Amino acid sequence: NSEGRKAAQPKSAPIEPVRPAIQPPPEPVYIVKDKNVVTTPTGLRYVDLITGAGKSPKRGQTAVVRYVGKLANETVFDDSHKKEDPLECMLGAGRFLRGWEEGLSSMKVGGKRKLIIPPRLGYGRAGNKKMGIPPNSYVIFEVELDLALNEQVLQKRDEVLGVHLARRPEEHTPALQSLVNRVCRLLLEKTKTPAPPTHPRSPS
Repeated sequence: NSEGRKAAQPKSAPIEPVRPAIQPPPEPVYIVKDKNVVTTPTGLRYVDLITGAGKSPKRGQTAVVRYVGKLANETVFDDSHKKEDPLECMLGAGRFLRGWEEGLSSMKVGGKRKLIIPPRLGYGRAGNKKMGIPPNSYVIFEVELDLALNEQVLQKRDEVLGVHLARRPEEHTPALQSLVNRVCRLLLEKTKTPAPPTHPRSPS
């Protein structure tokens, strides 16, 4: 009897197990002990240890810097003072850490600044195993900005240095580099035309 039969119930779809959302690993918190810390909209923090008297480097110019790179626990992973030459960093070429370039761009020549770079502006979630930087690490750089060279001065410097070293390669010393940098400062005073921007490395 069709009337005595219960109405067929629609089959319900199988219940999918609820998968927990994958949360990114939390960033470690670096406690800033310094006074007068400036925090930029990107999350970069910096402290001016010495305020330079020169101009700030512009996009396309080459910043000549010396630096010490540390982890938040004060472990040094890189130190340019132990190398023969200072680091030359062309701003805007995308070869260096985002936090590094941002911090350099508002420094003044002759200045010294501590950069506190969060992972997203530094070595990211992967870190850098070769350099001894763990994943998701804050990194701290103390940077000294020696020069900001435009293209004209850079070419002239390389020409003078190249001619000298072709004759006396054994004299490639920090003292010679310092002398060349002083010559560059004199050239900068005579060359007022800024370098055209160059279109498109973490410190190593």
